[in-house]
Amino acid sequence: MGKEIGQKINRLKLAWLGTPEISYADQPLTFRTRKALALLIYLTTEGGSHSREKLTTLFWPESDAARGRGMLRTTLAYLREVMANFETDYLMVEPQFLGFDFHSHFELDLHTLQAALDLIQPQPGPAERERAIGQLQRAVNLYRGDFLAGFSLADTPDFDDWVSLQREVWHSRLNLIFDALSQWQFEAGDLPAGLETATRWRVHDPYGEAAPQRLMQLHFAEGNRAAALQVYEAYSKMLAAEFGGQPASEIESLAARIRASRPAQQPRARTPQTPTPADLSFVGRAEEFRRLTTAYHAASQGQPQVVILLGEAGIGKTRLAGEFLQWAAAQGAEVLPGRAFETGGELPYQPLAQLLRHRLEQEQTPVDLLSVTWLAELSRLLPELRDRYPELPQPQPDEATAQSRLLESITRLGQALAKRAPLLLFIDDIQWADVASLDALHYAVSRWTEHKAPVLLLLCARDVALVEKSHAQQWLTRLKAKLAVTQLTLAPLTIEDTLALVASLEAGHSPAPAPGEALSPPKFNTFAQALFSETGGQPLYLVETIKALLEQKVLIPYHTAEGVQRLQWRTLAGETTGHFPLPRLIPTSVREAILDRLSRLTPPATAMLTAAAVLGQAATFKQLAETSGIEEMAGLDALEELVAKRLLLDPHAAGQAYLIAHDKIREVIYGETSAARRQVLHRRAVGALQGGDPARLAYHALAAEMPEAAFHYSLAAGDAALHLFAASDAITHYETARRLLAAGSAAQVESAVCQRLYTHLGRALELHGQFEQAGDVYEDMEKIAQQRHVPAMKLAALMAQAALQSIPSPSLNAVQGEALAEQALTLARELGDAAAEAKILWGLMNLYTHANRLPQAITCGEQALTLARDLDLPELEAFILNNLGLCYWLSGRVERARAFLAEASDLWRALNNLPMLADSLSGATGMAIDSGDYSLALTLAGEAYQISQAIANLWGQSYSKLSIGYVYWDRGQPDQAMAIMQECLRLGDLANYLTPQVLTRTYLAAVYGSLGALEQGLEMIRQALTVAEAHMPIFRPYVLTKLAQFLVWQGRFDEAEAAIEQGKQEFNRAGAPILFQVIFLAEAELALRQGDYGRALAATETLLTILTHSNLRVHLAELLYLRGQIFGAMGQPEAARKTLLEAQAKAEALGSRWMLWQILFALSRIENDPSEATRLRRQAQEIVETIAGNVGDPDLRASFLHLPAVQEVFTLRRDPKAL
Repeated sequence: MGKEIGQKINRLKLAWLGTPEISYADQPLTFRTRKALALLIYLTTEGGSHSREKLTTLFWPESDAARGRGMLRTTLAYLREVMANFETDYLMVEPQFLGFDFHSHFELDLHTLQAALDLIQPQPGPAERERAIGQLQRAVNLYRGDFLAGFSLADTPDFDDWVSLQREVWHSRLNLIFDALSQWQFEAGDLPAGLETATRWRVHDPYGEAAPQRLMQLHFAEGNRAAALQVYEAYSKMLAAEFGGQPASEIESLAARIRASRPAQQPRARTPQTPTPADLSFVGRAEEFRRLTTAYHAASQGQPQVVILLGEAGIGKTRLAGEFLQWAAAQGAEVLPGRAFETGGELPYQPLAQLLRHRLEQEQTPVDLLSVTWLAELSRLLPELRDRYPELPQPQPDEATAQSRLLESITRLGQALAKRAPLLLFIDDIQWADVASLDALHYAVSRWTEHKAPVLLLLCARDVALVEKSHAQQWLTRLKAKLAVTQLTLAPLTIEDTLALVASLEAGHSPAPAPGEALSPPKFNTFAQALFSETGGQPLYLVETIKALLEQKVLIPYHTAEGVQRLQWRTLAGETTGHFPLPRLIPTSVREAILDRLSRLTPPATAMLTAAAVLGQAATFKQLAETSGIEEMAGLDALEELVAKRLLLDPHAAGQAYLIAHDKIREVIYGETSAARRQVLHRRAVGALQGGDPARLAYHALAAEMPEAAFHYSLAAGDAALHLFAASDAITHYETARRLLAAGSAAQVESAVCQRLYTHLGRALELHGQFEQAGDVYEDMEKIAQQRHVPAMKLAALMAQAALQSIPSPSLNAVQGEALAEQALTLARELGDAAAEAKILWGLMNLYTHANRLPQAITCGEQALTLARDLDLPELEAFILNNLGLCYWLSGRVERARAFLAEASDLWRALNNLPMLADSLSGATGMAIDSGDYSLALTLAGEAYQISQAIANLWGQSYSKLSIGYVYWDRGQPDQAMAIMQECLRLGDLANYLTPQVLTRTYLAAVYGSLGALEQGLEMIRQALTVAEAHMPIFRPYVLTKLAQFLVWQGRFDEAEAAIEQGKQEFNRAGAPILFQVIFLAEAELALRQGDYGRALAATETLLTILTHSNLRVHLAELLYLRGQIFGAMGQPEAARKTLLEAQAKAEALGSRWMLWQILFALSRIENDPSEATRLRRQAQEIVETIAGNVGDPDLRASFLHLPAVQEVFTLRRDPKAL
């Protein structure tokens, strides 16, 4: 189409959608014959030039060529006759061809439709979409019906076929436009426009599935569930009547979701007395809403999203989230809403428990979502699951991994829900959330991201409160460091937004509701500008102001004859008609606006609302009545008044809880209530909430100044949090109880209760990694026990302190731990507490093991085992067997070690303690490696890892990988080895597991060293040695061995000698761990480099005797290779050959490529037969190439290939005569 330039040009307008219409200069045109019009339609629709022969065949198929051409000329003359007075010659007439001039000035509805269609693909960006919506709307408005509706030519079957085809084409194209337009209107939150578009779409395509589905979604999003289901019923009946069919599964699923869900906005049969925030237009958040929908679409494609809405109280965060949640639900998302509360105490996992509980109540068979194993773990948080499934097994008992398994159960439930539909989790007021909930969300989102689950986490937070709540701010910072977080900060509404809000209330020119009242049509622009000036566009302030004006009957709602709600305002006495008295009526702040509304409540309603403010969280009618002290029937009237005025949110179900409409309202009410009244109401709340959450009861008891009750509730709250392994929350509650006890505010408590408090507080601190603080608590407990003369409490305190000093953690102190354990052991024997004695001896065994005192460890372990068996304590027996097996293994008594670990594994299976079963399997893995059975080691490690992964046991996952990396390295697969070792370190750090920081770092150093990266390896060794010397001296000799080897390779012989001497000091002590006497390898290598062959040979003799006696084969190939080198240097080629052949056999049996290439090359150098020497060299070269191919890092590969020994292999390859 052309462009208008200069003066106005009369246009030809063509409309082929619907009954064909044609006009020029806005005057309708008529044609002598239908074929003249048909010819114009064909030329303008098809475009291009058409031969006269083709047109003759199309329109006059029964005529011969001459007659047909004559009829075409006559029809063309009729067409040109109509256009004779046009300013433009639209037809292009040539001797053999006819066409239409598309460069002329004309309008064709099909072109408008096609232009709109071109905007859909590709999808326009955010900036272009608003313009695109307008163009699509114009295209839809041009639509009057199907292409050439009712138009046909009786004697032209080919033309009628062409019309039918075009009709289908344009019908389908219009479907695409209706689809895109209604979807974009939906996503923009313009539900009325979307409903209008979808309704027209349904008329256009009555048999299609997409239109009724979209219409259902829009009705549901608007809160009209009944209308959505009516669309479904009508469509179902039509399909059954017309085709004997039924709706598609997508529509059936949508209908089921609508039936099962309650929309956020419920349409009411009667008009509420006053419009409320939910009734006012949703304005000013189009960009934020668009970004939310963008995040949703990304999440639904398997890119988990986190969005946080920030802003002051009352800025509209919850309203925006509510609109979006409703939109997402209509899109088919699984929406789980929850919120955190400022008041009522720290309830572990409170917002998560709220949303998960509500969702599982709707699930007929939760086992369809989670296996019984994970439902059992989830039952810690939702104990009611056991009522539904009495046969549910108990959660795994291992305390060290229980919290991670609980978090994993929450995560897996989210993944299961997300497999059905995109999952949207919403938590309002996240700044008030407890630490346990925040940790759970961080864990879950990280895991969902790993698995690309379609999940969107939407959070709302007050920006100021978020800064004040340091733990929430720190959590958000950590989350942003790991994941992409979209942060939307809401600003006040603009003057344009305020105008739009007020315009939605406009009364128009309808009659007043009652005769005789002086009502004036308001000047809404003036009204809106004054509102904006006074409120600054703060949404809650605006809304509360409008509600106050409505309640004062200054703004008056009524209905027109058509049933449409309108508003007018009453002219006040002394005011000019139509002039709004804003300075006299608008409150000066949000607080004043709220108080203005509250002043018009009846006394019972005020009392009940005050009780709700004191209760803080959601409360049932019974709890509200008890707390407020209102009689039942008067309380019902008050409740209905508060619900009608939207000061309390109606749960829409009997027995469910009511909540104050906005937290700002609660703050104002609570702040206006006197301290004395608050104290009384908090005391009543304690009574009303009996049997509820202890944390909430503790909060009210503290506020009511009921110290004894507050102590017991705080203790119970701590126990409840510790049961869920929410250590931070537990510490908070226990510390409150501890302060009350220390202050003497609570009455004297029994020693058993006091012991429970201190024991549990210390344990919570340990779980939180605060070992020093835990030790202080246990010391205080010991002092209290001495003051009260309670030996049992003192024993518990000593045992706790000893255990704290003996675990492999930063708190490990073997000397102090031993002294405390000895004291505890003496006291346990004095008290005749054999069970405590067994536990103390078990603890001593572990302490001696880590302190590298194996004989004492074995003695204590055997004593503890005897006691545990005599007392029939199978769990303790299994723990002792597990650790005692480790001691025997380290002592070189492998068969006894295997027997103990096998017995422990059987007990763990019988006890269904999967974490410890994995622990036993991982221990057996290490023994299999040292025995040279790599295949068995890989099998055991794989089973241990699978068990640990299935129960989300990070410690077990790390332990299962502890030694397996060594196997891959020895087999010549450095990349796999390093990947496993780094993963082991990562998991160990997450689980606060120290052993990988020593052993795995040392193994990783060996890999770096073998590839020539000596400095990287040395750094790893230094880190490992630091941890070993401070906390795990048992591993020190092995680390020193690797350190000495590195120093030898660097030619730093004096330093290597010093490291060897330190390592040999451990060997010279009785009971030194036999597995780490490989220090002699380093000594032999140093002596060989220094030419001290006698010393070198003696060192290898010593180690060979040890390894052979203990049947430990893992280092034999390396040891024999070194002996062969020594014999060669001593000029004993036959001894060297014999030893190297033995080393070759050992390496081949292990599958040790790393040693084999070195052994083969050494053999080639002393081989007399040239062909055999060449064969050996080629074998060595092939192995080296294989190893190099398994090094992905270019720098490490280059470093390996530039090692002198490797270069010598390939140099000899090029020049065999060099031998």
